Amino acid sequence: LFQAGFFPACVWLISCWYKRAEVQVRLATFYLISVVAGAFSSILAYGLSTIKAGHLSGWRWILIVEGIITCALSLLGYLLIVDFPDKNTFLTKEETELIKARVERDRADGEYDPLTLQKCLKYAMDLKLWSFALCYLCTTTATYAYGYFTPIILIGLGFSVKDAQLLIAPTGVSACLFALLLARLSDRYRLRGPIIILQALMTIIGLSMTGFHPNNKVRFAGAFIGVAGAQGNIPALLAYQSNNIRKQSKRAFSSAVQVAFGGIGGIISSLVYRQQDAPAYRPGITVTIALQVVIIVLVCINSVWFTYRNNQVKRGGKPIEGRPGFLYTI
Repeated sequence: LFQAGFFPACVWLISCWYKRAEVQVRLATFYLISVVAGAFSSILAYGLSTIKAGHLSGWRWILIVEGIITCALSLLGYLLIVDFPDKNTFLTKEETELIKARVERDRADGEYDPLTLQKCLKYAMDLKLWSFALCYLCTTTATYAYGYFTPIILIGLGFSVKDAQLLIAPTGVSACLFALLLARLSDRYRLRGPIIILQALMTIIGLSMTGFHPNNKVRFAGAFIGVAGAQGNIPALLAYQSNNIRKQSKRAFSSAVQVAFGGIGGIISSLVYRQQDAPAYRPGITVTIALQVVIIVLVCINSVWFTYRNNQVKRGGKPIEGRPGFLYTI
C-alpha cells in the first residue's frame, strides 16, 4: 500500500527530464535494476532462510531483514531522488534552462501543470490511454506467471526448492541485458510499437515452450526467452505511453493508470494459475498467451491510428494533443 505511488511517480519524473527519443533506455535502466535485484533476492532469501537464531524460523528472518533494508533505502530515497527540472538543486541555472528548453522543443510541456479532478475526468476520455494501460496489464500477467513457473520447472529438473530459488537469477540477468539492447535500438530509431510486438512474440514463444513442451530443459530455455520478452515490454510500454501523451499532468495521470493496471495483471495471474491445474498450469499459460496477442492487436491498431493522425498533421490538419507540430511516436 505505501509503495503503490513510488513506481508511477518515478516513471513520470523520468519522463519530465528527457526528450521522447531518450526515455526508454532510462526507464529500462530504472526498471531493470529492480529486476536484477529481484533475481538476486532469491539468493539473499536462500541465505537468510538458513539462519537459525533467536528461536525464529528462516522465513521470518527473510521478512525481518528484507523489511529493514527496504525501510532504510526508502529513507535514502527521500534524500537522493531528484526533483523536477525546475526545482532541482544540483544543476546551475543555465543547465536547468537547457534541460527545460530541450523538453519544450520536443513536446512543449517543460513547465509543470497541476493535476486536478476536472483534468482527470477529461483525460479519462482519451481511449489511447486505456489501450496503453491494457497492454501493460497483459505483459505484467506474463511476468507474474514466470515468477510462479520458473521454480516449478527447476524442481522438475531435479533441483531442491532452495537450489531452484538460486537458479532463478540467470533468467532475470539475461532478460535485463536483452531489454537494454532493445531499449537502445528503440530510442535510436524512434520505434516503440515494433519493439513491443517483437517482445510480445518472444513471450508467446517462451510461454509455449514453457507450458507445452515435455522436456524440462526446453521448458527452462523457454523461460529465458519468455522472461526477456515480458520484462522487456515493461519499460517499452511505459516509454510508449509517455512518448504519446503530452502535458505533465496528463502524463502523471496516464502513468498512474497504466501502473495500476499492471497490478491488476498480477491479480489475473494469481486467478488463472490455479492449484488444480498443477503442475502444467496449461489453462493459465493459454490465457497468458492470449493476452500477448491482445498486446499485438492493440499496438497494431494504435500504429494505424497514429500514422493516420501524423499524416493529417503533416498536411496541415488538426494538431495532436493540442500542440502544432507534435507527432505520435510509432
